[in-house]
Amino acid sequence: MEPGEPEMDFDIHQDFSGDEYDEEAAEDYAEQLFANFVQSPEAAALDEDENDFDGFFWSNQLIRYGIEYCGVTPATMSQADVEEVLFRIFPRKVAVEASHAEDVVIELRAFWRFLQREFGLKNAAECLSVLDDGAIPKLRQKLSDPGNFGVAKSFFMNAQKMGFDMEPEESLQSCVEECNAHPERYPLPLPTPPHSLPSGRSGADPDVVKRRKLREQRKQKRKQTKASRRRNR
Repeated sequence: MEPGEPEMDFDIHQDFSGDEYDEEAAEDYAEQLFANFVQSPEAAALDEDENDFDGFFWSNQLIRYGIEYCGVTPATMSQADVEEVLFRIFPRKVAVEASHAEDVVIELRAFWRFLQREFGLKNAAECLSVLDDGAIPKLRQKLSDPGNFGVAKSFFMNAQKMGFDMEPEESLQSCVEECNAHPERYPLPLPTPPHSLPSGRSGADPDVVKRRKLREQRKQKRKQTKASRRRNR
């Protein structure tokens, strides 16, 4: 498959809503759809953006949380489903600062435009309507309100503020053990079990980290090229 060319035999209309839920098949679906988006022109346009965009995480989470919590895929998502994931599940589950709200909305817009163009999804326009200009301040408010956090996310965010290194996974476990051993020193809500800690936007996914580094390198190269052009004028 050539770079930028989606996997054409991918079936976006797979159904995981039945009684016999196939977790492995759902995981494969999410991985393939996300991989197709990453190779798309819509993703490439984000990658070339000169702003501080740092995406290719949120669309993956939208797919996975949609299946896991709402029982829908992007092919069957409604406006209400997108609102549920974006404004309720993300603030509750994902460890991310409110300052990244714009990144979230920008990437999800590109994702739904990709779905609309590549698969002709009839629900894409409806889902895109959730991601209007008002979505950014609304999401920013949701992400900044600790009242929206689940116990695991509250622990994660508070531990970060107290100076704990929350990555990689071994550090998470060490943090939980330290807080358990000294509750008088670290009065944090502890997740039960520890492995229920939320996903962070950098995550432990090496592919996400690698893509971020590559984007940063390309961004620096573009800045250097522009600076060189200005000097040569």
